[in-house]
Amino acid sequence: FLSWCVRSGRLDFNRLRGVGSPYERRESQRLWKPQEQTLVTENAPPHLSLLFRIGLFTGLRLGDLIRLPESSIRGAHILIPTAKSRGQNIAIIPLIPEWQALIDEALAYKREFPMLATTILVNSRGRPWTASGAATSFDRLRAKVGLGPHQNGPTIHDFRKTAATQVLITQKQYPDA
Repeated sequence: FLSWCVRSGRLDFNRLRGVGSPYERRESQRLWKPQEQTLVTENAPPHLSLLFRIGLFTGLRLGDLIRLPESSIRGAHILIPTAKSRGQNIAIIPLIPEWQALIDEALAYKREFPMLATTILVNSRGRPWTASGAATSFDRLRAKVGLGPHQNGPTIHDFRKTAATQVLITQKQYPDA
């Protein structure tokens, strides 16, 4: 940020230039390996399994994922304005048969509850997820199956990289999607 301020003329010089970052970063960002995906889906309750699997196929940021409304399903695609762009960018996700079945499963799970949420994904009480609730529940599940931070397991944010890789594979299988 300070380097940007210098370039834009807001500061004379960057007083922190050369100071290392206080944050510890993992050396490599990870993809979710197939065996890790299986481990999570086999041990997750339905609400977390759906969050995980839909996160893996959409590649949406957590905030966009948990607020994904039913109205975003438009024909053979999911269209959702992304929150990070303040609605200026729209994520377009094709619904190939496997992914449509997953969305249908999430909608069926949601309909088991008396109060219908407008979001596709709901928590164990049938209410829309909060970002902190989803992240905490997911981190607890990761730790339970041996993929927590102490085991250097992939995170909820690694959905995006895994989804991008999956899109390349899917494009070869469904070139018209």
